Amino acid sequence: MTISMQVAQTPEELDDVFRLRYLVYVVEDNKFHVKDFPDERIYDRFDAYSPYNANLIAYDDGLPIGTIRFGEDSDLGLPQEEVIDLSEIRKTRKYRGKLFGIGMLAIRETHRRKMGFFTSLLKYLIALIRSHNGEDAVITINHTIEKMMTRLGFTRIGDKFYSEKIVNYIVPMYGTVESVGAQFREELLPQELSRFQDTLRRKIYNRGDLICRQGDRGDEAYIVIRGSVNVLLERGKDSYKVAILGSGELLGEISLIDDQPRSATLKANARETELMVLSRSDFEKALIDREAFAGILKMETERLRRTTMLALQSAEDRKKKIVSDLVAQLLETTRINNIFRGEMSQPPRLSLESAAEEIGLETEELRPYWDQLAKMNLIEEKDGRFLVDEARLRDFSFEIDMDLSDKH
Repeated sequence: MTISMQVAQTPEELDDVFRLRYLVYVVEDNKFHVKDFPDERIYDRFDAYSPYNANLIAYDDGLPIGTIRFGEDSDLGLPQEEVIDLSEIRKTRKYRGKLFGIGMLAIRETHRRKMGFFTSLLKYLIALIRSHNGEDAVITINHTIEKMMTRLGFTRIGDKFYSEKIVNYIVPMYGTVESVGAQFREELLPQELSRFQDTLRRKIYNRGDLICRQGDRGDEAYIVIRGSVNVLLERGKDSYKVAILGSGELLGEISLIDDQPRSATLKANARETELMVLSRSDFEKALIDREAFAGILKMETERLRRTTMLALQSAEDRKKKIVSDLVAQLLETTRINNIFRGEMSQPPRLSLESAAEEIGLETEELRPYWDQLAKMNLIEEKDGRFLVDEARLRDFSFEIDMDLSDKH
């Protein structure tokens, strides 16, 4: 399974957006009125005009599975103003930039309760709003997810009301990029990539999935957003791991610069490894600008430096990194579970095996570190599930002080 996310740009992608809205709202959720959409597509005037209006579209191996729309305020107003008066928000908001509107969230039943996909979609949305200097947004949502959206940082700005058009109860909410974005710890797009941020795509791979193969033509470059990637050199039938690269690393750009075949094979190392994808054409456009070219070279140099440091890493340094990664993963999993409690049928798993899969380690390599945290009562198994002492574990993450023997 490979999930890809991008801003819908082609006629085919936009048609997928409109068809997916109909499938989710009308067919799966029995909302709206079938007679209002004889061509089995849902769209409105805001899809046709806005100074900046975009629809994110997500595919799972080519099948449309999720979409959400966002756009900046204009003389046309925002879609939300068709159902709620935003005059008070306009008066009291403290930002000079334009207000954004978020809506038309549609996720297929098969994927809407998968936390990893949903959070990635929202993180991507936040990053794109930030890239357009957006600071805050209004959103109208299905009343059933109000508690979840509140935990994400949104606040209600009006009473729940019933929409005859939608055939559902709706709640209007308001949130800032700062408050909502803090829940996801989404990094700002690197400055050197901002000039082609609208064309950025993202892909989510499972552990072991092939990203690109040594010897193939390179048409894309990648930036690791979440998880990690194994860099492998293939010699005949054998392959050798030469590096593990994580968040913030730029990969695959060499083939785009020298127009030579891939020099290494890249495979996802952690479960739900998320990559930002740059096409050859967008990458080449960036190289025309001297400042952007210098920035990309800086990213490449930083990657080489980290790779070198990995090769020279001492056993003690590796211990500290494993502990740091494990603590961060436990805190992140617990935090996300708290946000989506009661909403997700497939919440993140909290176990030794799942932690190893997320970090990209073998279970037995991680076991002594997991056992040590349990010995210190930082994690505890109770009623068939693990509980985390978040306060103590958060403090511990800055100490990185574990009594592990050299054999580990």
